Amino acid sequence: VKGAEKAFVGTVVTVENRLAVIKVEKPMKGVSEGETLDVEIGPSSCAIRFEPGQRWLYLGADQPSGSLLLRDENGYDITDSLKFMQEKLGDGAPASDTPDTTTIGGTVERSCAPWDGTAYRFMLDNGVIVNIYAPLADLEKTDRKIAAVFPADNRQERGHGQIVRCPKMKEGETSNIPCQSVEGTIFIGSVDGLTAAGHVDIKEGEHNTRHVFKVKRVNKQVFCG
Repeated sequence: VKGAEKAFVGTVVTVENRLAVIKVEKPMKGVSEGETLDVEIGPSSCAIRFEPGQRWLYLGADQPSGSLLLRDENGYDITDSLKFMQEKLGDGAPASDTPDTTTIGGTVERSCAPWDGTAYRFMLDNGVIVNIYAPLADLEKTDRKIAAVFPADNRQERGHGQIVRCPKMKEGETSNIPCQSVEGTIFIGSVDGLTAAGHVDIKEGEHNTRHVFKVKRVNKQVFCG
């Protein structure tokens, strides 16, 4: 930290053309809260390969700088890194509950599938609805450092999913614009008894937009006929 020109906790917003845009959430040195930093991803093998949705203790753009990954692009918290940061920086360490302005909240609950199986519906606060046809209990039992991937191809079969995007309205407002099913890919990266986290990549023409989420699990009994 002493040797770093800039030091902060922040989240990678976008990565395009070898340029990562990182939003500062907890400044420590050389930056201001809410500032965005453009970081070039160099060709060296020591350069950090940033991904949208990752959260970092940023000390520089290469591995020798000491930058520390705190959460991966699938919403998986790197608890060893958080603990290490607290131990090394003591009172100067950003709190582990530093507000995260880029992760989308919401809820997930069980829903009905048109086949003899289990489905779950993720209701994200930004108006995106995600359906996966798989039991969350299966994902909870394994190490989710590697994300479970569901193609959003509207096939209502086990191992597939659906993404629906609805207009984001303020409370009390109505819209005549219908919700639309969109193409993309669903990644479920971390599941426990209370929360589920991951990201959704929505295809936008030649580009993808990424929506990283961490939602609360709602225990709701569902009767499907």
